[in-house]
Amino acid sequence: MPYRHRGISGLSPLALSKLGVAGIVKLHGSLEDRLRSKAIATVQIDNEQFRVTEWRFPPGTETGWHRHELDYVVVPMTTGELQLQTNDGDSVNQLTAGQSYTRAAGSEHNVVNPGPGEFVFVEVEAK
Repeated sequence: MPYRHRGISGLSPLALSKLGVAGIVKLHGSLEDRLRSKAIATVQIDNEQFRVTEWRFPPGTETGWHRHELDYVVVPMTTGELQLQTNDGDSVNQLTAGQSYTRAAGSEHNVVNPGPGEFVFVEVEAK
């Protein structure tokens, strides 16, 4: 019987070698991504109309990859930069305390605080 080792994602060593490092990172995230601590989410309101969550990001933390099932508004409580990781690539966004923005349901991403200080925002999801 032939040797059939399956590595990460159940791919054979040959398939992994064809993917290369960039392909493997795209499938699983970098080691840094996988070792990051999670941001602190505190649900403040959860009723029939809304879910309101305070997100606190100590330096170097992330939300983890997720998909928004509801339309939502983000209200930054601090000013600074957050990194947005999407399937299309990464971007760094400058946010200003009190300047809200909205996104439609279906948004899929990971939010990371790459900065030296804590970043806080409130997320309001419309049910």
